[in-house]
Amino acid sequence: MGQPAETDKKPFILNRLSHWIDHTLTQFFYFLGHTISKHPWLFVILPTALMAGFFIRILALGVAAETDPEDLYTPQDSVSFAERLIVEEGFGYPNITNRIFIKRVDGVNILDRANSNLINQQGLKAVLAMFRLLAEIKVDDVTLANRCSRVFTAADNATLSACDTISVLSLFEPDTTFVDRSTVANYSAIEQAIDASPDVMDDIGAALSANPARNSVFKPIIKSSLFGLPVPAADNVFVLNSTATLVFDFTLINLVARVNGNVEEDIPRWNWDIEASRQVRALNSDTFFYAPLLRGDTETEAEGAIDADVALIPVGYIILLAYASYVFWRRNWIYSYSSMASVCLAAVGLSILGMWGFGVLIGTTYTLTVQAAFFLIMGLGADDAFVIMAAHRDVPRTFNAEERIARTLARAGVSITITSLTDVIAFASGTLTAMPAIDYFCTFAAFGVLFDFILQCTLFVSFLYWNTVREEQRKPEWLFWWAPTNPDKKCCSKEQEVYNPDQLCLLDKIMGEYLPNCLLHPVGKVFVLALAVGLASSSAWAATQTKTRFNVDWFVPDSSHIHDGLDIQTEEFGGRPLDVGFYTGGRSNG
Repeated sequence: MGQPAETDKKPFILNRLSHWIDHTLTQFFYFLGHTISKHPWLFVILPTALMAGFFIRILALGVAAETDPEDLYTPQDSVSFAERLIVEEGFGYPNITNRIFIKRVDGVNILDRANSNLINQQGLKAVLAMFRLLAEIKVDDVTLANRCSRVFTAADNATLSACDTISVLSLFEPDTTFVDRSTVANYSAIEQAIDASPDVMDDIGAALSANPARNSVFKPIIKSSLFGLPVPAADNVFVLNSTATLVFDFTLINLVARVNGNVEEDIPRWNWDIEASRQVRALNSDTFFYAPLLRGDTETEAEGAIDADVALIPVGYIILLAYASYVFWRRNWIYSYSSMASVCLAAVGLSILGMWGFGVLIGTTYTLTVQAAFFLIMGLGADDAFVIMAAHRDVPRTFNAEERIARTLARAGVSITITSLTDVIAFASGTLTAMPAIDYFCTFAAFGVLFDFILQCTLFVSFLYWNTVREEQRKPEWLFWWAPTNPDKKCCSKEQEVYNPDQLCLLDKIMGEYLPNCLLHPVGKVFVLALAVGLASSSAWAATQTKTRFNVDWFVPDSSHIHDGLDIQTEEFGGRPLDVGFYTGGRSNG
């Protein structure tokens, strides 16, 4: 016979390598199983203490979620990312534009030529009342007067304009050079101008046509910036017949700073936004409705989504606990292992705490998207436990508890190692992306999978050993101190039917007999093929429809009051205003 072809040797070498890896892992886990059986408490205490130690970092210093979309979704290797850092460290962050929307509760347009002049004047005064309230709010020494954005109005670089606001009130100011609008006289002057107007709709049209109208910092005032759904809609048609909503825009100086790459939040301004939002909403009455959109309040509500999502974890735990308990349960006190479901979930919980704490400990930024990894680890952890319990059930009961655990871990260890390693590698490769948000998520998820694998192979197996000893001693699950008179009886059986621990349960029959028979039937094969083609086709089509967009407002819970303002802003004002800035400077180092 001739020499085998070169290509015939490769599978043989790979086959030998595969067998060597499988044999080595099997021997390792067999040895680990014996070690755990000899020292179960050690393998409970050490992993638990390690995960708890990582989580202490969260408890000691706390952690705030990063919500800045530019930090999270701008590729780190892009030119704009580097330029943004230079601008923020040299010039600070852009000012904050806040918006408050005012509507009538009865659904009538807040300004309309069909309304009486008195009703239209009431709408304008509702805006003025809210403006006066904002000027009176003081939180951490922050007021509207000392934080609003202004410009110099004289060559002395000392004389400042009034606050940068845009609203319909700007059209009724007798003097736009007020240094401070917080005095009663200034508000009274605007109110007197409104009261003196014989027809405020005509006066609004005349002011808009003032080539063009400008606010206190000389920004042009156009209809679309003042009125929601104005009729007529065109900005170059200065007549206003009606509007459903009035808006009050004001700009605050943003003292958020980036120091050595780290962001230092402007907490006083943030707290002022929250308090201002609360007090403005307190103005709501049977006549007028106020919907504030203040940046600090919006971001606080978005971060509140963390608490809402974390609150869902116990619900997921309960559902998973019920399912795992059913899978591990048997109709006999002795052979049932439903208590292992609680151990499985405890291991998952510890791995989540460890993932969270360790990720923050090594400097990985925590974001809202990381919370999705919590639920991911729950599923992967339960899957590892199911594999271990299936292997445990297949090991003959003729062996003692220590040998059964060693053989169980030898059987299951290779499978869960391969699957866990695959997951870790997949998530680790995700950290190579230039997109920070994906990098952070994958980093946390990789550690979560790794920690869960360690805990399932140590803590979970330790409790499984104790449960196996209990089975050997013929003690019932949960009530291990009680010696039943008929331990072999099938639970919930009227007759003295003996339970067979090797008998397949309903789930085993469904997954091991019924489902394979259905899938391998010719009709089943056609169905699977059609389903695969359908899924592939729909996925290919969906991929062509994918668009990359991000808005921090999406993280605001549906039940939040912020959605009132967001809905008005989207439906009547074309969405969030766009902040644009231009910075110039000399080039250095190329």
